[in-house]
Amino acid sequence: MVLPHDIDLNIHLNNGRFLAFMDLGRLDFVIRTGAARIFLDKKWNPVVASATVRYRKSLGLFRRFDLHTRIVGSDHKFVYIEQDFVVKNELYARGAVKICFLHKKKIVPIPEISSFLQIRERPSSGVWIEAWQALDKSFVKDFSSPKK
Repeated sequence: MVLPHDIDLNIHLNNGRFLAFMDLGRLDFVIRTGAARIFLDKKWNPVVASATVRYRKSLGLFRRFDLHTRIVGSDHKFVYIEQDFVVKNELYARGAVKICFLHKKKIVPIPEISSFLQIRERPSSGVWIEAWQALDKSFVKDFSSPKK
């Protein structure tokens, strides 16, 4: 539910709170699936490498919503997770995160992780995952130190 500390001046869920709810949804997901125990035992730290949210409708004050979290794909380094904010079976916003797993500051290869996690790729996810990979590469490629 959207509470008073979640809103902005437009009296709807603040964009930063969407990301915070997504964090909580992923925590709930790894606990419910048993992955949290594996991560702790293996000392794998899931780290968000990139995140995006597409807003469709406002979530107003005191609006109840469901958050659906699912793994939609992976590549050699990252797992892609989709998270939907849903009200009465209607999509209000969709977020996605690209995560990697670190162990002693090194990335754990996804094939090693997928032997413990159920990563069922959704066929329609391939297109946007490829586009996201290209965007991420171009986004940091042109980085230069800020001028002082």
